[in-house]
Amino acid sequence: RLDLSILETRIDYYEKILETFGQEAGDRVVANLSYILKKTARDVDLVGRLEDDLFLVLLPQTNRSGASRLRERIIKILDHQNLRSTGIPYTVTINVYYEAGENAANLYKLPIVLNWFNHQNRQSRPGRPLLPGEELVEIIMSSLFLVKK
Repeated sequence: RLDLSILETRIDYYEKILETFGQEAGDRVVANLSYILKKTARDVDLVGRLEDDLFLVLLPQTNRSGASRLRERIIKILDHQNLRSTGIPYTVTINVYYEAGENAANLYKLPIVLNWFNHQNRQSRPGRPLLPGEELVEIIMSSLFLVKK
């Protein structure tokens, strides 16, 4: 059974943070959130920054309940320490997406996920031709779920 969850994590009012506190403060917020996401994720999870204020966490073999628990843990950590760590009060919005079994591949059809894969493709293969979307998805699915085709 293939379960896949995705946490779409966006820094609330990121542009306002930049306008009010400056780029260096925005960088501290991004670094702090990145650190928290990586520390709370498992070794098999993928954490990536898609846009200035947007991160995705791909959670293979994770059902909706497990993803929701991780979401709550991240929010609790942020509630208790983000101002202390960054000097900037900030919040995030975390959306949970989940699919099970064969439907797990449907998550890869979400535009935000496809954009992330394309971004990862460009970074991991500089100067080489980009892999077609479906081939890239198959490679990533295989590595996430240890599926051999």
